[in-house]
Amino acid sequence: MKKTLLRRTFNRLKQPLVNPQRRGYEFEKLIFDLLDSEELSPSASYRTQGEQIDGFFEFENRFYLLEAKWTEPVSVSEVYIFRAKVEGKLSNTLGIFISMLDYTADVPTVLRYGKEINVILFNGKDIELALSDDCSFRMVLKSKLRR
Repeated sequence: MKKTLLRRTFNRLKQPLVNPQRRGYEFEKLIFDLLDSEELSPSASYRTQGEQIDGFFEFENRFYLLEAKWTEPVSVSEVYIFRAKVEGKLSNTLGIFISMLDYTADVPTVLRYGKEINVILFNGKDIELALSDDCSFRMVLKSKLRR
């Protein structure tokens, strides 16, 4: 039942007439509610000195910071800013960057080279899959961790 309501909210947010700022806040809440429904004990967004975090949760003894965007495709610089936030946390912390409108073409390639990979990229298809009855956010995350 919970996933049905979450899917309805998600589909409503995809409508072009939704205010972009409102969509962003509601999308963060949708992600929070999805994680909560899977008993991942999410924490809502918070602000510390100099940084904004869209949320975090714990899964399999590891902490995950969240960044969620529903704007134009996310660039390498935006992912690097988030990566720096993740690097400033405990060493077992990973980041999950969710971009509904995907990423610029260079993002996946650049993330693989040079430094330790500490950010996992999710897109709109991943969220749709996590909201389906046949899958879960946990399953999508496990699949990405294996890759």
